[in-house]
Amino acid sequence: MSASTWPSSSKGTTGRRWGAEMRVLFLTVYFPPEVGAPQARTYDTAKLLVEWGHDVTVVTAFPNHPTGVIAPGYRGKLFMREKMDGVDVLRTWLYAAPNRGFWRWAAKHLSFSASSLLAAPLAGKFDLVLVGSASLFLGLTAYAVSRHQRIPWVLTVSDLWPATAVAQGRLSHPGLIKLAASLAAFIYTRADMLVGVTQGICDELVRLGVPEEKVVHIPNGADTVMFHPDADGEAARKAWGLEGKFVVMYAGTMGPTQGLDVVLEAAKLLRDDRDVQFVLVGEGADKQNLTDKAHREGIDNVSLFDHQPRHKMPSILNAADVIVVAQRKGRFFHGVVPSKTAEVMACGRPAIMAIAGEAAELLERAGAGLVVEPECPQALADAVRQMKEQPEIAAEMGRKGRAFAVEHLERAKLAKRLEETLLKLVESRRPARAWTH
Repeated sequence: MSASTWPSSSKGTTGRRWGAEMRVLFLTVYFPPEVGAPQARTYDTAKLLVEWGHDVTVVTAFPNHPTGVIAPGYRGKLFMREKMDGVDVLRTWLYAAPNRGFWRWAAKHLSFSASSLLAAPLAGKFDLVLVGSASLFLGLTAYAVSRHQRIPWVLTVSDLWPATAVAQGRLSHPGLIKLAASLAAFIYTRADMLVGVTQGICDELVRLGVPEEKVVHIPNGADTVMFHPDADGEAARKAWGLEGKFVVMYAGTMGPTQGLDVVLEAAKLLRDDRDVQFVLVGEGADKQNLTDKAHREGIDNVSLFDHQPRHKMPSILNAADVIVVAQRKGRFFHGVVPSKTAEVMACGRPAIMAIAGEAAELLERAGAGLVVEPECPQALADAVRQMKEQPEIAAEMGRKGRAFAVEHLERAKLAKRLEETLLKLVESRRPARAWTH
């Protein structure tokens, strides 16, 4: 497709595929082939909605996360239309930059919000706008589209604003914090429905003035068919030289909110046990600092690897004997449940949760691992020793985690709950406007 002309809608003037129950416009800045929790959740949800008979168009950015560089095959274009597992995908331009520093981050998300606003009318007519978790700026886009097409809109909330930006160190100026808080209040109270991925987020939204009936809790979950205990972990062990090791793994974002210094400090405490190897997999603003520290201090029982394609992650997680999930201390983090938690449980791996609050409560309810004090290297090291010395108990924790994930965190079940919520919302608006076929 030419990069010099805007694409016309392939769905006709109404935008409806014959027989589709809902026409959903899905706005998200993150989408495959990028790798990450938001990308996986959005992709799986869109694909399932299509399988269940709905018409879904995803308006997203050109893949650039986390490096801030547009991926090969997508460069030099203002927009691009493609099809992924039955999902129409319309990609639009953005200012590509790593998520480092407030102004670069703001430019990236503002540029996508503006370009997606221009692209949305060209994608067709819809019954509902669904926003994947991102910045508040995309909420403004959804609000504008909903007003123009007179349709409801739903916002997924995986991070509260401006508290998240402050905790991540992106936002510190009092005036900007106040402005962000005002924008958040506007967006949260204008959405027709808010989907909070943790109960803590839902409670805070209600505290901020959102009517309780407009807030629904649907956790991140995991694809328990893809993420399962039978994935070949030995292949990853062999590729990374981990045969014969007791592997303690962290897999995910390496940013300031994770506080991964605790992993390196725990590794230092366990240096005398040559069987234990710590493995960190992923990308993030703190990765280079962690790499430099490991080299500078000679922490040779720590290995760091780049982020991996999603299809490899089940095998990589299964290469671990125990998986660490970490977060910094602070009241703000009590309502946070790292998205990797469900995938770890689904793979039947025991976890050490160096987090306080809702995530720790979830792990204890599932019986899927040990909870230790955040940012405490000694507590983390002691938990690793306990897991290594009690393999039968660790294995039982893994089995319990798998059972809990299948029962409560299966993504298809959670997507069905979302579908029911969206259908109910669309149905409530039917008398107010005519449906076209």
